[in-house]
Amino acid sequence: MLDSSHTSQSGAELGEEERWDHTTRMFSQLLVVYREYVFNQDSDRLLTINEAARLLNISRQSFEDWMLDPSLPRIVVGRSGTQLRIPKRGLLEYVRIRSERWFENR
Repeated sequence: MLDSSHTSQSGAELGEEERWDHTTRMFSQLLVVYREYVFNQDSDRLLTINEAARLLNISRQSFEDWMLDPSLPRIVVGRSGTQLRIPKRGLLEYVRIRSERWFENR
């Protein structure tokens, strides 16, 4: 939920710096809500490597480097057994754990 505690004054009553601070604060709150929506929708979906990289805003090559870690969840699909899919829920959990242990991944 967005914080409206700083909206008691009209825009005309706020100084330029206060308006900027207010706008920045509101934008930050909207960004948090948007990220929660994006990361939580379709959480059971299987992602291609390109989709997983795009979701995390990293290059495909960076994501392929991540795939060298056997703890990154993946599923082999297709008759040839060469196509990989990444469970979105598992990927987000992997990122959460990796971000908590960032000092180990240096």
